[in-house]
Amino acid sequence: MLILLLVGGGLVVLCCGSCMGLGFYFARQQVTMAEGSRNKNAQGGTATVTVKVMIGGENPGGFFKGDFNFVFQSGGRKTVVPRGLIAVGGGRGPAEYRETFVTPELAGETGPVKFWVERGDGTGSGFRVSPEYTIP
Repeated sequence: MLILLLVGGGLVVLCCGSCMGLGFYFARQQVTMAEGSRNKNAQGGTATVTVKVMIGGENPGGFFKGDFNFVFQSGGRKTVVPRGLIAVGGGRGPAEYRETFVTPELAGETGPVKFWVERGDGTGSGFRVSPEYTIP
Protein backbone atom coordinates (compact mmCIF):
# COMPACT_ATOMS: atom_id res chain seq x y z
CA MET A 1 0.00 0.00 0.00
CA LEU A 2 2.85 2.39 0.84
CA ILE A 3 4.46 1.74 -2.55
CA LEU A 4 1.18 2.57 -4.32
CA LEU A 5 0.89 5.82 -2.35
CA LEU A 6 4.47 6.81 -3.19
CA VAL A 7 4.03 6.01 -6.89
CA GLY A 8 0.65 7.78 -7.03
CA GLY A 9 2.02 10.83 -5.21
CA GLY A 10 5.02 10.92 -7.56
CA LEU A 11 2.72 10.85 -10.58
CA VAL A 12 0.62 13.71 -9.17
CA VAL A 13 3.74 15.81 -8.54
CA LEU A 14 5.06 15.04 -12.02
CA CYS A 15 1.75 15.92 -13.67
CA CYS A 16 1.27 19.18 -11.73
CA GLY A 17 4.90 20.19 -12.26
CA SER A 18 4.59 19.59 -16.00
CA CYS A 19 1.42 21.70 -16.21
CA MET A 20 3.06 24.55 -14.29
CA GLY A 21 6.14 24.34 -16.50
CA LEU A 22 4.03 24.55 -19.65
CA GLY A 23 2.14 27.51 -18.20
CA PHE A 24 5.37 29.37 -17.51
CA TYR A 25 6.70 28.51 -20.98
CA PHE A 26 3.62 29.87 -22.77
CA ALA A 27 3.45 32.96 -20.52
CA ARG A 28 6.94 34.11 -21.56
CA GLN A 29 6.12 35.61 -24.98
CA GLN A 30 2.95 37.57 -24.36
CA VAL A 31 3.95 41.10 -25.38
CA THR A 32 4.38 42.16 -29.00
CA MET A 33 5.28 45.58 -30.36
CA ALA A 34 2.76 47.04 -32.81
CA GLU A 35 4.51 50.41 -33.35
CA GLY A 36 7.75 52.02 -32.29
CA SER A 37 9.53 55.30 -32.96
CA ARG A 38 12.28 57.38 -31.41
CA ASN A 39 12.57 61.13 -31.05
CA LYS A 40 16.11 62.41 -31.58
CA ASN A 41 17.72 65.26 -29.68
CA ALA A 42 19.79 68.03 -31.33
CA GLN A 43 22.93 65.86 -31.27
CA GLY A 44 21.19 62.93 -32.97
CA GLY A 45 20.90 60.86 -29.81
CA THR A 46 17.66 59.37 -28.52
CA ALA A 47 15.58 61.70 -26.31
CA THR A 48 12.37 59.63 -26.11
CA VAL A 49 11.01 56.38 -27.44
CA THR A 50 7.31 55.81 -28.14
CA VAL A 51 6.02 52.25 -28.31
CA LYS A 52 2.64 50.64 -28.69
CA VAL A 53 2.53 47.06 -27.46
CA MET A 54 -0.14 44.41 -27.39
CA ILE A 55 -0.33 42.53 -24.06
CA GLY A 56 -1.97 39.30 -23.03
CA GLY A 57 -3.17 37.83 -26.29
CA GLU A 58 -2.25 34.29 -25.32
CA ASN A 59 -4.21 34.10 -22.05
CA PRO A 60 -7.92 33.25 -22.00
CA GLY A 61 -9.89 36.49 -22.20
CA GLY A 62 -6.74 38.46 -23.01
CA PHE A 63 -6.06 39.11 -19.29
CA PHE A 64 -2.53 39.95 -18.14
CA LYS A 65 -1.42 41.55 -14.86
CA GLY A 66 2.01 42.23 -13.49
CA ASP A 67 5.15 44.27 -13.19
CA PHE A 68 6.95 44.90 -16.46
CA ASN A 69 10.33 46.38 -17.33
CA PHE A 70 10.42 48.25 -20.64
CA VAL A 71 14.05 47.99 -21.78
CA PHE A 72 15.68 50.27 -24.36
CA GLN A 73 19.29 49.77 -25.44
CA SER A 74 21.55 51.59 -27.88
CA GLY A 75 25.30 51.21 -28.15
CA GLY A 76 26.53 50.22 -24.71
CA ARG A 77 23.85 52.17 -22.82
CA LYS A 78 20.51 50.95 -21.49
CA THR A 79 17.34 52.48 -20.02
CA VAL A 80 15.02 50.27 -17.96
CA VAL A 81 11.59 51.68 -17.07
CA PRO A 82 9.43 49.64 -14.64
CA ARG A 83 5.64 49.72 -14.97
CA GLY A 84 2.87 47.93 -13.11
CA LEU A 85 0.18 47.07 -15.64
CA ILE A 86 -3.18 45.38 -15.73
CA ALA A 87 -4.27 44.56 -19.27
CA VAL A 88 -7.64 43.17 -20.23
CA GLY A 89 -8.38 42.47 -23.86
CA GLY A 90 -12.07 41.88 -23.18
CA GLY A 91 -11.96 38.39 -24.65
CA ARG A 92 -11.49 39.81 -28.15
CA GLY A 93 -7.72 39.63 -28.22
CA PRO A 94 -4.79 41.40 -26.62
CA ALA A 95 -4.96 44.72 -24.80
CA GLU A 96 -3.14 47.74 -26.21
CA TYR A 97 -0.67 49.85 -24.20
CA ARG A 98 1.05 52.95 -25.59
CA GLU A 99 3.55 55.25 -23.87
CA THR A 100 6.36 57.67 -24.62
CA PHE A 101 9.39 56.88 -22.48
CA VAL A 102 12.11 59.41 -21.63
CA THR A 103 15.51 57.79 -22.22
CA PRO A 104 18.21 60.06 -20.69
CA GLU A 105 20.84 57.28 -20.74
CA LEU A 106 20.54 57.10 -24.54
CA ALA A 107 20.92 60.85 -25.16
CA GLY A 108 24.42 60.40 -26.60
CA GLU A 109 23.64 57.27 -28.65
CA THR A 110 22.88 58.02 -32.32
CA GLY A 111 22.17 54.52 -33.57
CA PRO A 112 18.96 52.48 -33.58
CA VAL A 113 17.35 51.42 -30.31
CA LYS A 114 16.78 47.80 -29.35
CA PHE A 115 13.60 47.29 -27.36
CA TRP A 116 12.11 44.41 -25.38
CA VAL A 117 9.81 43.84 -22.41
CA GLU A 118 10.64 41.81 -19.32
CA ARG A 119 8.29 40.53 -16.65
CA GLY A 120 9.55 42.15 -13.45
CA ASP A 121 10.29 40.13 -10.36
CA GLY A 122 10.43 43.06 -7.92
CA THR A 123 14.24 43.20 -7.87
CA GLY A 124 14.80 45.25 -11.03
CA SER A 125 15.39 42.22 -13.22
CA GLY A 126 13.13 39.64 -14.81
CA PHE A 127 12.57 37.35 -17.77
CA ARG A 128 11.66 38.43 -21.29
CA VAL A 129 8.04 38.31 -22.34
CA SER A 130 8.60 39.76 -25.80
CA PRO A 131 10.93 39.33 -28.72
CA GLU A 132 13.68 41.93 -29.23
CA TYR A 133 12.76 44.71 -31.67
CA THR A 134 14.89 47.34 -33.39
CA ILE A 135 13.56 50.89 -33.65
CA PRO A 136 15.47 52.82 -36.35
